[in-house]
Amino acid sequence: MDEIKHVSLNLRVYVVGFSPGDKELFVTHGTIKPKKNRVAKEVAKARAIYKEGTGA
Repeated sequence: MDEIKHVSLNLRVYVVGFSPGDKELFVTHGTIKPKKNRVAKEVAKARAIYKEGTGA
């Protein structure tokens, strides 16, 4: 699981199932920078979306 961050706008895009050298990304969702107590929920959401989208 990775994040792509746009620092000046405080945006995060969550990426699941990517390894260096891959040509495709599975981007699940985006948010503004979450508070620390919300990060685990966003990660769980990303993994659930990935699982639903890939049938994994």
